[in-house]
Amino acid sequence: MAGPDAPTAATDLVDRIAAELAARAEPDRAGPMARYMRDQFPFLGVTAAGQRAAWRAATAGVPRRLPEPEVVEAALALWRRRPQSPRGADLARTPPASPRGRLRPRWLGGDRRA
Repeated sequence: MAGPDAPTAATDLVDRIAAELAARAEPDRAGPMARYMRDQFPFLGVTAAGQRAAWRAATAGVPRRLPEPEVVEAALALWRRRPQSPRGADLARTPPASPRGRLRPRWLGGDRRA
């Protein structure tokens, strides 16, 4: 039986997303982004295109459908981890275990309805 500190699929996904975003950080852009949002949130300076690339890289090889508790755990963990919190919201938008769900946020084409 795994202990409380044992990594789960959710913690692995969170770590992968955080690492991919950190690898694409542009500190010169972070200041203007934070000022635009009235310094309410910390920013890494990753552009939208960089965020999409980070998401694709972090979720490569991850099953398209995960149990809902794992998705919820990952989304909450990302939400608590500033500045990755917007990615937590993206992950939470589409429950991957649903029949039409995908492990993709809407801005990457997930959860399209016919």
